[in-house]
Amino acid sequence: MARVETVGVIGLGIMGGAIARNLVRDGYRVVGFDVDPGRSAEAQEAGVTTMKSAGAVAAASDCVLTSLPSPEALDHTARALADLPESERQGLVVAELSTLSLECKVRNRDVLVDVDVVLLDCPLSGTGAQAVVGDLVIYASGDAAAFARCEDVFAGFARAARYLGEFGVGTKMKLVANLLVAVHNVAAAEAIQLGVRAGLDPSTLCEVLGSGAGGSRMFELRAPLMVNEKYEPATMKLDVWKKDMTLIRELAESCGVAIPLFSATEPLYEAAVAAGRGREDTAAVYEAIGIVGTEGVVDIEDTHRDVIVVSERPQGAGYQPKGFDAGAPRHVDFIGSYPPGDMAEGRLWGPMRDETMTWFDRLAKGHATHHATAADGHRNLMLTMAMDLSARAVRRSSCPSTPKSSWSMNAPEPQFATIGMAIAALTR
Repeated sequence: MARVETVGVIGLGIMGGAIARNLVRDGYRVVGFDVDPGRSAEAQEAGVTTMKSAGAVAAASDCVLTSLPSPEALDHTARALADLPESERQGLVVAELSTLSLECKVRNRDVLVDVDVVLLDCPLSGTGAQAVVGDLVIYASGDAAAFARCEDVFAGFARAARYLGEFGVGTKMKLVANLLVAVHNVAAAEAIQLGVRAGLDPSTLCEVLGSGAGGSRMFELRAPLMVNEKYEPATMKLDVWKKDMTLIRELAESCGVAIPLFSATEPLYEAAVAAGRGREDTAAVYEAIGIVGTEGVVDIEDTHRDVIVVSERPQGAGYQPKGFDAGAPRHVDFIGSYPPGDMAEGRLWGPMRDETMTWFDRLAKGHATHHATAADGHRNLMLTMAMDLSARAVRRSSCPSTPKSSWSMNAPEPQFATIGMAIAALTR
């Protein structure tokens, strides 16, 4: 099998740019293309020969690597390669390194197989910082002979390339790996937040925790960013990470698997994005840990439960009923109710999720939280203060329900507790 001499890289961003530079250092002739002229200029300074189109890259290459931000980008690239004259695409192998939906990858594999171009599904495990030093793992799947042809190229920018079998297995493995990344990243942020507030030295905290049983690769990579609160330049932008989170969720739903720990991380990442940190590293989720946290869930004798969320930012503006202390360092706010079945798979559904996301968005942007009407706001805040009393007392409280005749929804049991009874039960 002839050695690959020229490698094409389509997409010269955080990952693709680092890969191209490493391949240049490994002795390959590298040609590349990016729609962003700035990225192309950076690659050119590192010894990459830049081209004017994806098709031009493929025509000049023995093997092509694609590192792209969206399904649309891969669709466009596959069409460009399929439109090349047969002499310029004959025997071409394309290793697709992006984290995209399996549906998108299969669609583009089929486009290319019709013109005798082999597409491999080869997502990467690792951050942009890891890509710079070649500390990546490739989850490869697809045609075995095509993989064998690319192995030396893979060794030029990754520490390991694992061949996993039929096309698509690589993407499934990557999404499972990213579920762990999502959870470990938030766990690191939560642990550091607790340690710092407990008075531990941040630098010592990073060193000691990272070397112990609770350490992880995510802690090793992201903890220093968190304690220094420095999230740029990003090795994985939160805006891009949102796409990966969606793919993980879709895979879990398609398999009928509950992912409660992953689900618990979603509002925190979304809060960080809502706070304007979308272009920062995912380590910026540390800032969201400092914004919000759950105080408790209180049982009321009905088929619903109510959730309260605590802000460490004073909510001094907006509607303030009697008893609402605008100068307090912490305030609770009522989000809504959900039937127990809605949380059976660890996910908030429907209106409850919408209300939650709206609340996080407004809080992160520094806006006062609000309710539909002043009357609704007063009722909800009174109930919230009652639930807060229960949470502070570290006890669960039960309250009588209103008669079924007092509400109109068709349900087998009474649903709502009267506010007066709730407060009386919690304060007597």
